[in-house]
Amino acid sequence: MFGYVKNIGTEKRKGRNNMHPIDSLCKEYEMTRYALSKKSGVRESVFSNLVQKNSSIQNMRLGTILKISDALDLPIGVLIEKLLQYEKTAPSN
Repeated sequence: MFGYVKNIGTEKRKGRNNMHPIDSLCKEYEMTRYALSKKSGVRESVFSNLVQKNSSIQNMRLGTILKISDALDLPIGVLIEKLLQYEKTAPSN
């Protein structure tokens, strides 16, 4: 009776390892999610939700990406490329 409706903006990262691109970014910059949160002004719960839900970085809000970009002093394009690369090159489970 009811058809399946795909939720837009809720893509999951499929076939990836346990390290989310946010965690990979933190590892590269030798900081915790908490430290990134404090430095960027993005609530730590935003990062936790992305990681716990295994969300694709394509679902991140632009404002969040801009704040991270500013905090790490990275051009936004470079940050996006890094996050996409982390997501793409993560080994399969």
